[in-house]
Amino acid sequence: MKDLNATYALDYINRGQRFAKLPERELSELQAIDSAGGIRPDGGIFFVQSKRDGFNHIVGVLEVKHQGEYDGYTPLSDSDWKKRKHDPNVKRADRPPQAQGNAIERFAKNANAIKTLTSVYGYNPYVVFCEGFDFFLKENFEIFGKQPFSGRFQGKDSSILMRLIAGNDWMPLNKIYVQSVQLGDTKVCPATIFARMPKWSPNEIATVMMTVIDKSLKHLSSINEL
Repeated sequence: MKDLNATYALDYINRGQRFAKLPERELSELQAIDSAGGIRPDGGIFFVQSKRDGFNHIVGVLEVKHQGEYDGYTPLSDSDWKKRKHDPNVKRADRPPQAQGNAIERFAKNANAIKTLTSVYGYNPYVVFCEGFDFFLKENFEIFGKQPFSGRFQGKDSSILMRLIAGNDWMPLNKIYVQSVQLGDTKVCPATIFARMPKWSPNEIATVMMTVIDKSLKHLSSINEL
């Protein structure tokens, strides 16, 4: 994984540029090229070799992100409660919820890096599964409705879901996208983002990943890479 750095990324892009007879990018155009970190999705990266030259195409990338509890919001922690100078005798379960996190936005670095590489070839095999309270829907309210302060969440979906949609070419969640999608005069290559409050099972994740990999292989075959 340490080899999937900025130099690797530029080589990946430039190979596609050469086959499309387009100008290549120069390493000298990029700042901090020597100190750039690698791409490290927590679920791993799957490759297949091209028949043209043995080039390793990415056919699947997996990440799983957990934010919040599965049965409701996360109350303020002891440290946050102390910082706010509240009554130390109030039990954690009786405290207001922590702010919904923005950790999900951190996956965008890896997602955009993979998208930039593979979209040169007309597809995007990146998949992320999001789970936990920060991805609740209004119908999940009955799961946590008895918690103190839960009323502020009643009748609405989590705003974090819109952050995912807006950051993914405004495409709906919980759908598989691999090949490019035509939007007006532009083609986009959205990631595949699954999000919900309940935990995703290994079988659910495996089923989606196998579908994405299969679609990636079929696409690469259609452009004579396999």
